[in-house]
Amino acid sequence: MDDPGSGIKHPVSDLAVYRAAVEHDPDDSEGVFQLALKYRDAGLPLDSIHWFQKRLEQGGWVEELWYSRYQICLIHQSLGNMKEADEWGRNAFQYRPGRAEAALALGRIALAGGKAAMAVLYANMAANTPVSRDVLFPDPAAYGLEPWMLISVAAYYAGLPGLGLKACDRVLAMRGVSWDQKNQTRNNAFFYLEPCPGEMLRFDLSPPLIEGNLTERYRPLNPSLWLDGETGRRYGNIRHVNFNTDGGNYTSLAPDQQIRTRNFWVEWDPTGKLLQSFEIVDGLNWEKIEYPVKGLEDLRIFFHHGRWKFTCTSHEKTGLPQMMLGVLTVDPDRDSQRWMIESLHHLQGADVQPIEKNWLPFLDDSGELKILYHSDPTRIGHLDEDTAELFIDTVHSPQWNGEDFRGSAPPIPFRDGYLYLIHEVAFQEWRRYTHRFIWMDHQYKIQRVSMPFYFDTPGVEFATGLAWDGTFLWVGYGWEDKEARLRRMTGQELDSLWRSPESIS
Repeated sequence: MDDPGSGIKHPVSDLAVYRAAVEHDPDDSEGVFQLALKYRDAGLPLDSIHWFQKRLEQGGWVEELWYSRYQICLIHQSLGNMKEADEWGRNAFQYRPGRAEAALALGRIALAGGKAAMAVLYANMAANTPVSRDVLFPDPAAYGLEPWMLISVAAYYAGLPGLGLKACDRVLAMRGVSWDQKNQTRNNAFFYLEPCPGEMLRFDLSPPLIEGNLTERYRPLNPSLWLDGETGRRYGNIRHVNFNTDGGNYTSLAPDQQIRTRNFWVEWDPTGKLLQSFEIVDGLNWEKIEYPVKGLEDLRIFFHHGRWKFTCTSHEKTGLPQMMLGVLTVDPDRDSQRWMIESLHHLQGADVQPIEKNWLPFLDDSGELKILYHSDPTRIGHLDEDTAELFIDTVHSPQWNGEDFRGSAPPIPFRDGYLYLIHEVAFQEWRRYTHRFIWMDHQYKIQRVSMPFYFDTPGVEFATGLAWDGTFLWVGYGWEDKEARLRRMTGQELDSLWRSPESIS
């Protein structure tokens, strides 16, 4: 039996063979059914409807009788005969309610007719229908992905934002969804997303003037955070850049048109006021290529074995983003008013790709340096600091899809496990970021994932720092590539974001 879902178009010449067979034996129900399929695939919809109706008159196998009803519904829908499509869809649904395909079709017909609430109702029926055991052309997507895709759109017009966000999240949690479908769903989610709870604070900064520009100053962004667990003092690095962005285009404000990053190690108080600020200076004579993007980007600082260290990204090694590991020391010639980079190593590893960003450094329970390389599969490794090589020690596959989770704020100890932040990117004419909190246990298995959110406005927001002081959770993030911000949240506010297990079950 030919598979009508294969997309294969049969030449019209085949029809003569099937038509002759039916004329020879008009009672051959299988032959009538096949002839209806051939007319459909040959692009002759009205003839196809005629022969599907002939098949219904013959009775017999319930699966063929259901499929004939269903196909008449779809053909009428394709012809714009929405009244007839709805009637035949209801006919198919009532005849065999255990097939989700008819309910899904009715949902699409309802949405096209402006009946969004009805579309949600039918799509929800399809989504909750167990996968059919019928042998005749069950469509797996009708029992999983497609109903939730429909709800993710229809819920907006039905005034059901909570359900719409749940549907988007359900799609993004599924494996095997195409990039285009996921990107469409992420863009749909922005119709439902709400800002992250908590209070937004700004750092009290006085950025330096851009070299050769007497009016424009460096733009501060992407602060990393570090909390001293013994003293409670708060530290961080704030990246400063000399460019403006517009729709993903970077325009240098320097006369030589070079993109530059400068970094400032800071100590800050709970209001965002800076208590100390020292520039981090790269005085090393390491091998660089000539490239118009200069400086060390998105430093994530940490205190390890009595030394301040950091990971970062640089374009000056190969022209593509590459991960680096650095160690800081106080500049002896400047009365401790700046930090010098004492050493800087290009990080390597067996699976390292030509483009590498956002490796997340953290300290494990014993105080040893670990790297979160990827979230799905969850890959945790350690660095040989002498050779700057990453060795993956632990690999886990999360229960839910997280293939597009990108590293943002490094893991911190939290509630007998580790908490960190990721971002996902929705592409349209420009990039828009959403964020999620992730909690993993001490075996580095992801156990909880938050619903997606943005911090202040949908757009470019990049979180690079996370700290917990026992009362508040602090998030450091850059806003629109031009401002460094803090988010202060309570544990209760964090808990309001967690994805409920039943929302994706």
